Amino acid sequence: MNVIHMKNNITEDFETFLNIVRHSYHMFKQYCYLYEDNDERLSILEEIAHQLFYDVQGMWIAHIFLDICKLTDPAEQIGNKNMTIDHWVKEFDSKLTDSEKDSINASKAICIEKRDKVKKARSKVIAHIDYNVAINKDSLGKIEKEEIEEFYSNIEIILDLFSRKLGRGSAPLHFVAQKDAEDLIQGLKKAIHYDHLFESNPRGAWEERKKWKYKDA
Repeated sequence: MNVIHMKNNITEDFETFLNIVRHSYHMFKQYCYLYEDNDERLSILEEIAHQLFYDVQGMWIAHIFLDICKLTDPAEQIGNKNMTIDHWVKEFDSKLTDSEKDSINASKAICIEKRDKVKKARSKVIAHIDYNVAINKDSLGKIEKEEIEEFYSNIEIILDLFSRKLGRGSAPLHFVAQKDAEDLIQGLKKAIHYDHLFESNPRGAWEERKKWKYKDA
């Protein structure tokens, strides 16, 4: 693969978009860690603050759906440029081989397919309150977690190719371990344990609590 030479700020602009996609993917994986990948974690959230975490889940889903649509919006709308996959496909189009174009078009088609499953939610619930949706006379469709993972995998394929074209090496999305989410679950588990202990043996709970270190609180 040949490295291409483009205008000076193109690499910085690409890095900006790559970081946007990485943050979006990170948000999705954090959501999966808390709500999708483990029944025990979900039961902990429900026991501690069912309504709060239910509301947070709804906001998180809306954010994920909105990101999927924003990342796959057209390169330009009403004369305004968008920082999207479509923008970068057009930016690199003349620098790509036919086989590279085929690969990108195949991945882009998969991304658009996943977008089509959530764009109704974006336009009729997140951006507006559609009357028929609000009164349950129109469905929004459905998308599975695995399909969203496939969406990000195909964006990664596209960005990796462009990154190599710029001579900056591969561009993995890099999901960093969800330490904050893990700390949250551990803290909630300790709170539940203490509540159960206090209910059955208030004096014993107090004696145990005095042994805890500050970081265990």
